[in-house]
Amino acid sequence: MARADESGGAVGYQTLINEALRRSLEAPALEAIVRRVIREELKGKPMRPSGSLLRRAGTKV
Repeated sequence: MARADESGGAVGYQTLINEALRRSLEAPALEAIVRRVIREELKGKPMRPSGSLLRRAGTKV
């Protein structure tokens, strides 16, 4: 909205909406960002088997 105000009305509302939509399509998907962050956080950390895996193996949890 600030851009519309600065342009003195030369930039219309529809133009601003179209630009916002275009930027959102070009931005990386939230799912991809979350997956990347989780991978980075888990990198190098030893994986612990879950309780269900231990129960199947006959080990008490």
